[in-house]
Amino acid sequence: MKKWLCFFFGHRYWVAQELTAWSRRLCCKRCGQMFAMNDDCKALVPWDAEFHRLYESHGIPITYQQIEGQGE
Repeated sequence: MKKWLCFFFGHRYWVAQELTAWSRRLCCKRCGQMFAMNDDCKALVPWDAEFHRLYESHGIPITYQQIEGQGE
């Protein structure tokens, strides 16, 4: 049900982690879906294991909050 609410009314984004000065990891408070956001290319795409590996390979530890992947 929560995913349908986000589909029709949009996500309720919050910054889960600042990764660099120009990129961050976002999460939807409603459905728990995670996103990667980059200011340079103005992109917002779903967060996946590739992003996790990319940032950790560059020395940025990824820390997940309890709400991520679950929603409210």
